[in-house]
Amino acid sequence: MDSDNDDDNSLEASVDEEEEEEWLADFMTDEDWEELGRDISNNTHLNAVTLIRALNDQNMPLLFRGLTRSSSIGVIYFKDNALSVVGVRSMVPFLQNASNLRYLDLSQNNLQSDGFNALFQALRDSPIEALECTRCGIEAIEIDANFIPKHLTILNLSSNNINADGCRGIAKLLQGGDATLKKLHLERNKIDDDGVEILADSLQNNKSLITLNLLENDDISTEGQIKLLKL
Repeated sequence: MDSDNDDDNSLEASVDEEEEEEWLADFMTDEDWEELGRDISNNTHLNAVTLIRALNDQNMPLLFRGLTRSSSIGVIYFKDNALSVVGVRSMVPFLQNASNLRYLDLSQNNLQSDGFNALFQALRDSPIEALECTRCGIEAIEIDANFIPKHLTILNLSSNNINADGCRGIAKLLQGGDATLKKLHLERNKIDDDGVEILADSLQNNKSLITLNLLENDDISTEGQIKLLKL
């Protein structure tokens, strides 16, 4: 793949047409995926990598067998693939060694709760600032206070299945004076008044959050909305 871009020194390993996307997934050999990973890892000018509708739990470990670190990649778009917790776990060594990664989008994958929790823990020491995992089937969220990315300012978890139990995990990102989140997107989940109360309590001493989006959580009553207005 060509990697010349004078404007932003970015390589987008992107697939725009559906037929091309299917070709990439179906006809690249195991060796091809691993070689692609090595090429990306060795390119010190890469800023962004995009792979859409091309990855699955079989080729993802091959890609990241070669792609183990990067000092230049700042943006990864892996939206709308066929990735589960298996694919996420194959990324862990890279995520722990990606010293410039600022933005990661894994939306529209089948991560579910286990995948998101593994991802979040792997990002503990990452410089990540924005994480998007929309439509990933996430329900329960388990966050260890010792494994919170220190620079995370934007978290988009819209269109999942997060309920009050999931809000308990999210609350750990909002509590205390060290909270860094500025924008939290939770629209189109399964949050009810109990979830709102959990979030509201966690925001009592929060000084960082600017945007909290809870639109289209149909189980939030007028009473729950009033709790938010009192913040």
